[in-house]
Amino acid sequence: MRVHAGACRVASLGFKQGGAAVYGLQRELVDENGCSKGILLKRQLKHLQADRVVIQPGPENELRTVAQIFREYVVRRRSRASIVRWLNNQRVPNHRGTPWSEAIIRNILTNEAYIGNSVYNRTAFRLKQVRKKNPPELWVRVTGLYEPIVDKAIFRKAQELLKEQYGRLSNEQLLKKLRETLSINGKLSASIIAATDNMPSAALYAYRFGSLREAFRRVGYVRGITTPSTRDNSLMPSCRGRWKFFSLRLNRVGFPPSLMLTLK
Repeated sequence: MRVHAGACRVASLGFKQGGAAVYGLQRELVDENGCSKGILLKRQLKHLQADRVVIQPGPENELRTVAQIFREYVVRRRSRASIVRWLNNQRVPNHRGTPWSEAIIRNILTNEAYIGNSVYNRTAFRLKQVRKKNPPELWVRVTGLYEPIVDKAIFRKAQELLKEQYGRLSNEQLLKKLRETLSINGKLSASIIAATDNMPSAALYAYRFGSLREAFRRVGYVRGITTPSTRDNSLMPSCRGRWKFFSLRLNRVGFPPSLMLTLK
């Protein structure tokens, strides 16, 4: 508890508490007097206990990309899936070195760091316990740490659109969209959902219906879904073939048949 309280106190002063910087931002190391000691590269850590880490805007090209993501989502009303395709088609690199995904876009659209704020203690995690979300009154928020990367009005509008997207559609409306996608493509998958414009995310379907498989089942699509039993049976011929080959090799080197039966 003391360690956590200390971390919250440091966070309330505007200093970053562990972890890498998100896309478009970078970590700067400062001494106890607030003087800069340079930019920390990926996986670099501070060495002196008195030093602190602050967040600053990152490379110009990444800042432009962040601003463009917000404009595409808020002004042009492009879906997150459409933004993902646009970024991947343009081969825009991100901080993870992986293809862009809807999860990355959502994290960017909801991160207050892009309006100059720091938010700490959103979740709680104790040893041998499941991570849980903290209520907003327990969050440690510091505002105005640096000039906003995204206009605050655009950021607020993005939050409204995200809330509407997840809350306005009933389960039946979600299933209707899924049926339409099925009728067009003849099959369903997470990648097909992501590639369809104005389509809710696969994560939303999994959240609403317990799993993506259950959502597919409700619209009558079961082909192409491999059950555990089917998957296990499909491996059996291969396993038997390998055991036969292994047995022949053991016979050639004079391995005792009795011990072979024990292994089998």
